[in-house]
Amino acid sequence: DDYFYPYPKNPNSSSEFPDATAFKAGGARDRHDWRRSNIDNFVFNLNREIKKAKSWVKFGISPFGIWRPGVPRGIKADLDGYDMIFGDSKKWLNNGWCDYLSPQLYWPIGGDQDYAKLLPWWDSENKMGRHVWPGLAVDRIGRDRTASGIGSQIKLARGSKRRSHGHCLWSMKHVMENKGGMASALDKTYYAAKALIPAMSHLSNHTPPPPSVRVKSASGELTIDWATPRGVPARVFAVQMKNSGRWSTVSLPSAGKRGFRIPIRGDSPEAVAVTLVDRYGKASRPVVLGRR
Repeated sequence: DDYFYPYPKNPNSSSEFPDATAFKAGGARDRHDWRRSNIDNFVFNLNREIKKAKSWVKFGISPFGIWRPGVPRGIKADLDGYDMIFGDSKKWLNNGWCDYLSPQLYWPIGGDQDYAKLLPWWDSENKMGRHVWPGLAVDRIGRDRTASGIGSQIKLARGSKRRSHGHCLWSMKHVMENKGGMASALDKTYYAAKALIPAMSHLSNHTPPPPSVRVKSASGELTIDWATPRGVPARVFAVQMKNSGRWSTVSLPSAGKRGFRIPIRGDSPEAVAVTLVDRYGKASRPVVLGRR
């Protein structure tokens, strides 16, 4: 989240946190630099210790969406996250100290906190090729936002110039209650197709082996069974089918499931494919079985 040092009750003061004794004992010259260093060390060490325990676990942070007022040029903000809560999120992203960053870009397109300017700035700071998934404010629908406005932000987040596609929605509560018709829009338009979380290629350069797959035809349906190669930590399987020359993903069963059924309608499906996806999001070569 975006809490590092507490948000000051007085926006013009950053000295409310009672750490004077610890600061003196540390021997640092500048209190603000010392505080940022504390948070930097926390972020670096947390990521390192997570990877030591379980290398596939993803570590991410959702910082305040504006690194500093005036960055990029023209952006205004009452809060300076760098110098008031002491979170140097640009540094963490520059150095690749997290697997993904979800800056809270809770403002609309246009205006003093222009989403369309902030998103490419965060992308430009992604020096280590991690994932930048902007946070979008579904909770503000009905105030200064609409479901279609969030939809426009999703489209920008999926833009062809971006290195990492994806976004996060705040909050799930407001999505579940279909605020402003957001859940309906997601179901019908923006999330109509099943999708996998993008692979964390920086965590693993290993491509998992494909599953072994069998298909049986009986009673007007195809039964697809698969098995995971021994010792391969699968996370999900992508089951796809081909109709009229086009592929679509029909299911993403978890690693514990070992089968799926697809109804036969004339010549459909023309082919089916099963792909193993490991804990890093890396996909195997698909196993494709055709009907003709």
